[in-house]
Amino acid sequence: ELYPERGKDFHVVRNGSDVAIGTDRKPLRQPGPEEGLTFGYLGTVTFTPNRTRDICEGWKLAGERSELIARSQLNFRGHIGARASRGVNAHSRIINAFGRYGVSFGGPVAKGDTAAVYASWDALMLCLVGGRYVTSGKVYDYISTGLPVMSVHEKDHAATELLAEYPLWVQNEGLEPEQLADAFIETAKLVDSASVEDRERARRYAERMRAELREKIPR
Repeated sequence: ELYPERGKDFHVVRNGSDVAIGTDRKPLRQPGPEEGLTFGYLGTVTFTPNRTRDICEGWKLAGERSELIARSQLNFRGHIGARASRGVNAHSRIINAFGRYGVSFGGPVAKGDTAAVYASWDALMLCLVGGRYVTSGKVYDYISTGLPVMSVHEKDHAATELLAEYPLWVQNEGLEPEQLADAFIETAKLVDSASVEDRERARRYAERMRAELREKIPR
């Protein structure tokens, strides 16, 4: 947009799902009607502690309005902090403070265990920073699972271009706790109503976004 005369010099290549982690091959969990659900976030926490607090506040509000959310869990996995503060910082203190509402931090996940972790969850929370021109590798892996995906990012974000046609997507109206509570409740309803066919249709959509090595790179 800034330099249209140089547009011909740019070639944009779409990212894709890393199918080597096996997310597209794991059987999908089917929670029973009386079971609580497990919402999960997997990734390095790069957003601010205020975002973590708003998420947890939104989860608490959702639990006050929904019996299903009240008996459900919100699990953060991945890296929080670095070196001496790894796992012991503002994010972890906020998460621990909401532990009585089912919020927890389960630590990092080895790449080989990624698919199994996703398969143990019922819905994914896609929390991203940035906006219109910010892309994400995480969104491709999230949709490859065939699970409902709840967005926690700006509405004008590059990830929405990919999610717009994903059959099991819940878009957040905003990032305030009230708005996130609405998104949590809507996502829980989607988990409860989605059929096996809906989930397989979601996976088929994600197959179009597979990242595969098309030529050997010489050593």
